[in-house]
Amino acid sequence: LVNRMHAGVRSPGRYSAYDTDLQLWVAATLAHNGEWFYERVLGPLDAASREQIYRDSWIFGTALQVTADDWPQTRAAFDDYWADALTRLEPDPIVQDYCRRLLSGEDSPLVARPVLALQSLMTRGNLEPQVREVLALPWTPREQRLYDLFWRVFPRVYRLVPRPLRQLHTTIILRDLRRRLRTGKRVI
Repeated sequence: LVNRMHAGVRSPGRYSAYDTDLQLWVAATLAHNGEWFYERVLGPLDAASREQIYRDSWIFGTALQVTADDWPQTRAAFDDYWADALTRLEPDPIVQDYCRRLLSGEDSPLVARPVLALQSLMTRGNLEPQVREVLALPWTPREQRLYDLFWRVFPRVYRLVPRPLRQLHTTIILRDLRRRLRTGKRVI
């Protein structure tokens, strides 16, 4: 399913969704950020849990044209890959403009803009500072204060919400996915 959807994701001479190096970066980003978010909301992971999450994250790569041999073979190798990959990011005016437009919400309906403003703040705030710089995304001291305030309040509130309610969105999506697979309907 992913391969079929990625077939049209390309820009001749610039990008292909079948580029293993780029897809490794995408998969590593999903793995790294998922773990980061978990710890930010629910607290630190022990070493065994961290290792298990790393191992389970291989599926991100294998779903994105990354072979098991291309995925860093140990947690330490993954951490080294991540640190090195951050140093290799390069500014690209086309990507910078796309990110700016995507996060500005300028083309969105008026009623959606407050939610998009929070989404933009969180997206930019969750990025490593050097990634924000490469993408030329603005970040002010005021935005840093708002971001810090969010992370002081959100985890406490989130942990008060009963788990079935916190997971309701995921449960609905998985049920729909399973129904679509069972009935042969389009998934993506």
